[in-house]
Amino acid sequence: AMRTTLWAGLINTLKYNLNRQQTRVRLFETGLRFVPDAATGLQQEAMFAGLIFGEQSTEQWANKARKVDFFDLKGDLEALLELGSLKTQVQWQRATHPALHPGVSARLMLGEQELGWAGVLHPSLEKALDLPGQVFVFELHQQILLQRRVPRFQPVSRFPIIRRDLALLVADTVSSAELLACVKQDAPAFLREAEVFDVYRGQGVPDSSASIAIRLILQDNERTLGEADVDTFINAALLRLNTQFGITLRT
Repeated sequence: AMRTTLWAGLINTLKYNLNRQQTRVRLFETGLRFVPDAATGLQQEAMFAGLIFGEQSTEQWANKARKVDFFDLKGDLEALLELGSLKTQVQWQRATHPALHPGVSARLMLGEQELGWAGVLHPSLEKALDLPGQVFVFELHQQILLQRRVPRFQPVSRFPIIRRDLALLVADTVSSAELLACVKQDAPAFLREAEVFDVYRGQGVPDSSASIAIRLILQDNERTLGEADVDTFINAALLRLNTQFGITLRT
């Protein structure tokens, strides 16, 4: 019997720990998985996988106890990707995997290459394996993960930074990754950062939509940006967002 995923071993190790009253578990493993291949019959793939379960942090007085969620897993993976300067290159795509919950799973892509998967174990598997809560897992192709850009010196600009925050009404069918990719599309070199910093659902926001706030950091190396530069870029980005996804500014 050849394993097709490292998750099976990680889940067995989780159960071993749970049976010994270890309720906060963080695990990772590197190793080979074996997948069917039309040309060779069976292909070996070096993988890097991990699992988190239980409380987000150990019991303490400063923070209320809470269970881990998808964004804890995503934060761990983004910190890992940042070690190889890959964080901004990897796209998190909404997708379904037979072992993962259909509403809490993502495919990670590096350009046209599939880097791997992340999400919460499917409820049917959770029940069949008699697990006492949600199990968050990831599995990444090790060779792709080890790709990295060599750091290069870049002088700090002496010209001021301009920050603009936009609150956007976004349909639930549009992911934040798609939104940010659209903003960065054909963006001028002075766009330094585009990040989501808040998501709101509730009063004033239509059903099946969210108010997503993004932060734009703008800075040029050669000159001080004027209001015309900023307004031209933002108006063009808003037009693309509306054309591609029907996204509008929240008023």
